[in-house]
This record gives sequence, structure tokens and C-alpha cells, in this order.
Amino acid sequence: MKFPKFMKPKTLFSGLAIAGAASLFSLANGSTVSADTISVTPSSDAWGNGTMYFSKDGVPSWTEYVVLRLNGRVVFCLDPWTLAVDGADYDYNESKYTQSVTNLGKANAPVDEEKFRKLELIAYYGYYGSSDTRDWRAVMTQALIWEELGYTPERFTGDLTMTDYENFKSEVLEKVNNHKAYTSWNGEVKQIQRGQTVELTDDNNVIQKLSIPSTQDGYTFSLNGNVLSITATNEAPKESRTFSFESADKAYEGASLIWYKWGSQTVGEFKIKDGNYGSVSLSPQPTENITDIEGAFALRKVNTDKEGLAGVEFEVFQVKADGTETSIGKYTTDKDGLLKVNGLEVGKYYIREVKAADGYKLDNKKIDFNIVGGERATLATATLFTNDRIPTIQTDATNLQTGTKTVYKFETKKEVAHLTNLDIGKTYTVRTYENDKDTQKQRIQVQEKKIVATAHEMDVEFEYPVLEETIGHWTVFGEELLDEQGNILASNFDWENERETVYNRNPKLNTIAQVNGKKVVTVGEDGKVSDTIKYQDFEKGSQVFVRLEIAKYGTDEVVGTYETTATIDESGELVVNADTLNTKDLPAGKYVLFETVFEVKDGKPTENVISKERDNKNEDQSFEIVKPNSELPKTNAAITGGLVVAGVLALGASGYFVLKKRNHKVQ
Repeated sequence: MKFPKFMKPKTLFSGLAIAGAASLFSLANGSTVSADTISVTPSSDAWGNGTMYFSKDGVPSWTEYVVLRLNGRVVFCLDPWTLAVDGADYDYNESKYTQSVTNLGKANAPVDEEKFRKLELIAYYGYYGSSDTRDWRAVMTQALIWEELGYTPERFTGDLTMTDYENFKSEVLEKVNNHKAYTSWNGEVKQIQRGQTVELTDDNNVIQKLSIPSTQDGYTFSLNGNVLSITATNEAPKESRTFSFESADKAYEGASLIWYKWGSQTVGEFKIKDGNYGSVSLSPQPTENITDIEGAFALRKVNTDKEGLAGVEFEVFQVKADGTETSIGKYTTDKDGLLKVNGLEVGKYYIREVKAADGYKLDNKKIDFNIVGGERATLATATLFTNDRIPTIQTDATNLQTGTKTVYKFETKKEVAHLTNLDIGKTYTVRTYENDKDTQKQRIQVQEKKIVATAHEMDVEFEYPVLEETIGHWTVFGEELLDEQGNILASNFDWENERETVYNRNPKLNTIAQVNGKKVVTVGEDGKVSDTIKYQDFEKGSQVFVRLEIAKYGTDEVVGTYETTATIDESGELVVNADTLNTKDLPAGKYVLFETVFEVKDGKPTENVISKERDNKNEDQSFEIVKPNSELPKTNAAITGGLVVAGVLALGASGYFVLKKRNHKVQ
């Protein structure tokens, strides 16, 4: 079966294979399911909504956040340019790194044995071996496998972001690159006496993945972090013993399975080829009258980077047979974090931290230990204990677009949380929130981001829109840092903290319109329109784009427009002479002037309105054009009129006498 053209990689369906899975899944509901069946399901957790976009060789591709399962087990796609076909009839080979997986899928992605081994570790640390196996980790692991195969991640939408992916990638690749199969003390031989304890520190951090017995062949075993304590009891044999410790969970060790189906994706269920392992040989050295010899205790205090912490203070207590406790004294760690207590009688003790190093949490739990006669205390035998850092958080609030401390309503605020003293590899939640300083209303906007610490100091950015209720107000940001359990580790909020304060501008206009410096002009008269704009709360020194519009008074009918660019200065007043607006050709009537001021960015006006004034009955913005005869008569016109009236009366009188004379003659 061949794919039609519209399903080939460089057309509409060049999207990642799973992009078509939603429709295919609906078709599979009525199909017969066999033993080897693949299913495509949307990610079910809170991080599951959205799409991730990739590209390879200039071809874009995409997929929704979905999880592939084969026979109910999570598997990962190896050739994303091929559609995933829901349903049965997949077969497989046990991957011994065969030729069949050296060039994958339509993209012909090359894979050598070294890369295949790395894919196994990515799958393990990203999902299979993680304590958190929610669907979002499967989605992120899939993305990281694709990137390793040469597909470039472009962006993530919905609940996941590129920052989330980069943090996940950093966390997983650190473990992949530091992966060790064996303990650092594998194959060593240790001398031990009956009643004595040796402690083996695993610098490879493999020991916690191994299955450790509590007792075996006369020896007892206990694990604290990456330190294995082995005690030889009185039943320990005289001859040497070798103890081997293998992986506690072998579910993901062995040969990877590569699944095939003609016309569908190649998928892999990855397993780590080499399991974890550690062995040690113990050679007994019996000592007579051991209970008569004093012993010693050693402890080493480190941070999460395994660096020694100096100045940590401990108090040691001896526990008598009757249960009473006596303080032996207080001891402080040296520059390497080492604390040694010598000359201790055989018996039970405990030690407790009473003062932590600066910047670290106090860990005051009791640490029980036993003293065996003749026991020595050295750096090699020291019990290792770790202190977590006390992180700090502080933020800076600015205008995202300009970097200033003021913001127009169409702009956004950038809140940068500065985190310090983080423990690398730990997951934190950064929470920031906005407060209205003028109304004292708190947490009007809240945002959170989850991060995995990749360094001791990190910056996390947030973007906040301008809320209508805050226009004209000062807003102050606060922040909190939480651990994985939701406990607040650090917080910071102060109404007077200027670093975290931003002013939300409320720009206003007050205008006066005139023509030739007057409010009334005559029809046909050359009239130059000018507008005096008084402005408040504008950004000084910035350029703005001003649009003037002449409209008929009391309406929004515009009959003329003028536009110009101006600079906002300290005067608070701007006079705009509209050179192209002349009232000479306008009919008589009353007019009003509208003003709109726009943002200028990179020398060009934008559609963002800073402020406007559009009151169609505003008298200050109005002017009038009148006809000439609408003016009142002047004084000389009144005199002329009087003479006319007198002349009319004189003519009337003369006519009267002429008529009277004629009548007289007729009689």
C-alpha cells in the first residue's frame, strides 16, 4: 500500500505522525484487538493540552500531546514522518542493534549503536525510571528522542512551553551524561574486624538503584543516601566473602524491543543494555578484647553538590543502658565538612545538628550510632549527611517593551524573578503576583511556573497585561518560591519596594480648537485650523502620532483630517497647526475637532492609542463658520437708512401736492 500524495512528508501531512492519530483512533474503536496492539491517547494530566512543532531538512511537522501505548505499555515513535496506525498486528525483534533500525522512517534518520544506547538512557531517565510517570513526561521524552534523531523543536503551545522543554531536557541529559553502571567501589577489598563497621561511599550514585540485603553470611547492611554501611557480626566467617549487589528494578534492563507494522510507525520500548552492579570483598581480621578499646565516630556534612560544609555545629549524646542521656560535647565541621569524635566508650550514641552553615537549612534530626572498640574515624569512614540550601527570591518589574518603570495600557509588564541558592536538579514552583498599591488590593493577578534548577542562580520571567482597574495606579509585585510539596521556601513582598513597582499610565488630553486664532470665521475666508493640546501622563521625550479630524458639531461625521508626528516635552502643551485643513471651502455651520494620539515605534505609528478626545459637543474643541449677512448693521449703515426713509417721505409729500393742484384745475 502506498500513501497518497497528500499524506507524504512534504505536504499537509508532513506533520509528525501522531498529528493524524485523532481520526485514526476513532476508526480503531471497532477493530479487533490482538496481542500486539498500539493505541494513541491524548495526554491526560494538567500539562496535556497543546501541540509541539518540529522541523527537519526544512520540512515542518507537528503533533498534539499524545501518548503511544503498545499492549498497554508506553512506547516511543522512531520515525515521526510515518502515520501511526491504531490497532493490532505489530511484530518485533529483540534489539541487538540490528541493521533494521540503523536508518529510520521516511526521514531516513541515521542511528548508530552509540546513539541507540543514548536513546535507551533518555527513555529511562525521561520516563521509565522516573518516579514521576505522568503523561507529560512521556510527551517530553518523545520530544527529546526526536531531537536526538535530528528533528529540531521549534515551539510548544498550550500548557507546555519551550522553557519547560529546555528545563526537562537539561534535567534528563545531565543524568544521561553522568550515567554509571557500577558503583565507584566496585571490586574493592576491605579489611574488617568482627563488631566493626565499614562505610562505602558511592561517588557514582549507583548504590541507591541496587538491591541491598539487611543481613547475609554474618554481615548486616544499611544504606543512607549513597553510603553503604557493612557491619561484621560475631557470626561473620573467618574466611573472606565477596558480596555482589544487582539492580533493584530490572524491569527496564535487557534488550530493547523494536516494533514494526507495514505502513505504520516504527516504535521502541527501550531497556538499558547494562544493568547496575556493585561488588565488594570483605576480609576479616579478628581482634581480641575489642570491647576494652576506645572507638571514634566521623561525620561529613555536604551540600547537594557533595561539597563539604564548614562551621556546622553538632552535639553528641551518650545513651546509657538505663536510657539516660549525657551530652558529650559540641563539635564543629572543618573546611572539608568533616567532624570527628575520638575516645568514645563502646556503646550507643546519637548526634544532632544544632547550627547549620550560613545559607543552609538546619537538619536537627537525631543520628544514632554505635561505637565498637578500636573503630577509627576517617574521611573514608565518615557518615555522609546532606544539607539543602535556603533559596532566596527577588524580582524586578519593568515595562517589557521599553524597560522603563511606566507602562501604557496597550503594553505589558515584565516581572523577572531572581532565584539564588538553588539545589541543582530540584523542582521548584515560582509564583509571582501583582498588587494595587493605590487601593491596597492584593493578588489581583497571579502567575506560576514550574522549573527544574539547572544552576544555583536562575532568572524566571513573567509577562503581565495592564488591567483596566489599575490604570492611573502604582502596582507592586511580590513573589514566592515553593518546593514540590507546595511548601513556601522563600517569599518577598514590600509595598515600598521600588524594584518591584510599576506605574500604569492614565494619559489625558485637554484641547482648544481655533481658526485663525478665533472661534468664529466667515464663509469663504481663508481659515487655518490650529489645536492646542494640553497633555498629562505622557512619556516625556517620546514621539507620538497625532490625528486631527474636523466633524460636524454634535455628530461623528468627519469632513477633514490632518496627521502629524510630534515630540512630547516637559511643557505639557502641544500646538498642532493643521496646514492642510482650511475652512475656506466649508459651508456655514458649527464644527468640532477630534484628537487621537497614537504610539510611535521604530519611527512608525502603530495602532496603539495612547489617548483620545472625541466629544462631539465639546465647546473648547468647537468653532463656527457664519455667512456675511448674519452680522448686525454697523453705525454708518443706520445713517444711510435714515436718509432713504426721509427721501421716501419727501417724494410722497410732493406727490400729494401735485395731485391736489390738478384736482383744483379740473374743478
